[in-house]
Amino acid sequence: MVKTPPTSEQDPEQPPTQHVDDDAADALPLVEIADPSRKSEHQNEQRQPAPQLSGLTREELEAYVNDPFWRRLRLATLCLFAALWLCMFAAVIVIVVASPKCPPRPPRQFWQRPVYRLQLAAFAPATNSDPSAVGSLAGLANRLAYLRDTLGMSNFLIGGGVNPVGPASGCPTDFAAIRPPLGRLSDLSALAKKGRKKGFNLILELDLSQADPAWSDKPDDFIKSPWPGKSSRDSKLAWSNEQLHLPRSTCNSLNVSSPSVRSRLGAALTAWLDAGVSGFLLNNVAFMAPTVADSPPIPNSDWFASDPVPHLYSNSSVEFVRWARGLLNQEADRLGRDLALFVDPGNTGFSQPPDRLAAYLAAGAHAVVSVGLGRPLSEKSPAGADSSNARRLVESVMAAVGSKFEGGVIFATAWPSLRRPTDPMLTALSLTLPGVPCLYYGQELGMVHVPGVRFQSNSSLLSSYLPGNDSTDPSETPMQWSGSAANAGWLKNTSSRLDWVDLQPRAADIRAHNLRRLAASGHPASALQFVRDLLGLVSSLESLQWGRVDFLPTPAGSSAGLIAFRRRAVRFPAVFVVRNPGAVSATVDLTAGEADSGSVTGSLKLIYSGGGGAGGAYEVGQSYRLDRVFVPEFSTLVFLADS
Repeated sequence: MVKTPPTSEQDPEQPPTQHVDDDAADALPLVEIADPSRKSEHQNEQRQPAPQLSGLTREELEAYVNDPFWRRLRLATLCLFAALWLCMFAAVIVIVVASPKCPPRPPRQFWQRPVYRLQLAAFAPATNSDPSAVGSLAGLANRLAYLRDTLGMSNFLIGGGVNPVGPASGCPTDFAAIRPPLGRLSDLSALAKKGRKKGFNLILELDLSQADPAWSDKPDDFIKSPWPGKSSRDSKLAWSNEQLHLPRSTCNSLNVSSPSVRSRLGAALTAWLDAGVSGFLLNNVAFMAPTVADSPPIPNSDWFASDPVPHLYSNSSVEFVRWARGLLNQEADRLGRDLALFVDPGNTGFSQPPDRLAAYLAAGAHAVVSVGLGRPLSEKSPAGADSSNARRLVESVMAAVGSKFEGGVIFATAWPSLRRPTDPMLTALSLTLPGVPCLYYGQELGMVHVPGVRFQSNSSLLSSYLPGNDSTDPSETPMQWSGSAANAGWLKNTSSRLDWVDLQPRAADIRAHNLRRLAASGHPASALQFVRDLLGLVSSLESLQWGRVDFLPTPAGSSAGLIAFRRRAVRFPAVFVVRNPGAVSATVDLTAGEADSGSVTGSLKLIYSGGGGAGGAYEVGQSYRLDRVFVPEFSTLVFLADS
């Protein structure tokens, strides 16, 4: 018999495998079903009742109250907490005291920002197709984008005599109205309303020292002659027909001490404020209420006895400024907005006494105009021509004004009675000195005085201070919107001429001076860009806004007009300004007076060089040691200390 061997699926030692049906396997339960009668130990533990917790009873707690151990533990915990709290409190005090304080930022009013002064009739026309059109409020509104976006200006001083005048005298007949060619009061209101939405402020120039005889029928409203027979500086009688002879007019002098005059002038000022203006520039204040007994004499004056001009700046004019400030304070409370009061003594023909400028500030003026910088100085003058006049003038004015009124001076270098500067160096000086930065229209373009230009007979809105070949008022020539001498950019057709002013006699000079070009650092640059950069520094650097000024020593033998000064606000980087108008370069130590002069460095923020590229040794934005600064001829440098 043959035995069959076992297969690989079946172990011969194991019993045969029982085959289960697949469907039956699928029906098997996935978990084992325990016998209900069987109880696991875990189930037995869960079924045991949990122990019940209960707090200490009152009696038990009271037993611990007086327990020595717990009493000492509670006392130690309380002492530890108190000690930690006191330590944290002391640490806070130490941190506050030891930490550097935030730099003080004095409150700034709107009028302390840069101001753009314009002659309304000569600034911009409403249309560029009418040869007879003079500047107007509509023209100013059309140029707001230029003033705001190009220059970054927000304060505008509207000058040029906006009031209606008598046909014979040319003197104001109504201080609360606008001459028709310039616009209407509603135009001013609309412009002021538009400006306030964009942060603009309009300041209006008014000459309240004189008026047309028809302005009042009360004899006491005008001043009687206090100096019969005396002559003024132009050899004409100082008083004629009971009128004080002033440049440009034979107007009647108002008795600003009269209650009736003040009542009418106050009503006029209120009307302008209701129309939206934010303040006033009172012009020719030095000529108000002049009397011998009331006027401070000018010492050591040879012409004091014969010329009445030294008797100006009377105490009555100071009192009028005080009255005007009181009126503006009342109106500011009523209107709910800040108002500004500027004072211009006027073209008196002699140097402005610093103590009288300070008197107007003490009487309440926010700013007083000083034209001393612009009157005797010229940039490219022979050595000694402007000497140290600029420094001496600024120091005398600041000493008279004092720290109480610091920031209340407008160092004007271009003004109605001044020739415009021939390059931006004097502009840079005036804008970086303490005070209210003020830019005269066209000054940013390099406009200068061009003698010999004549106003036409129908241009009664414009006139001149200067005689002879200088008959063109340097401040009232039309704004040079282009280099076209034919029409200054006022007309689309460049071959056309303006009817109200003849620019042809000195067309070549106008083209040469007013093409807005200058040589800076050896390459052509725009005068407009230079002034824009300068205004940007004034508006962004705290030391140029409210920092004190310290004049620095200059080397012996250098140009007489060399000026160096430091502006520094508390805990802000200092700004150093050097102006060299002479033909000789110099080396200046800007660290004089510094505690650690050897480590002072600063970055160059601005440079102007009119010396044929001599400024090429510098690069704006680079840092330099300030202990030995090379100053090229005909140049201005502005440094910002690194710390």
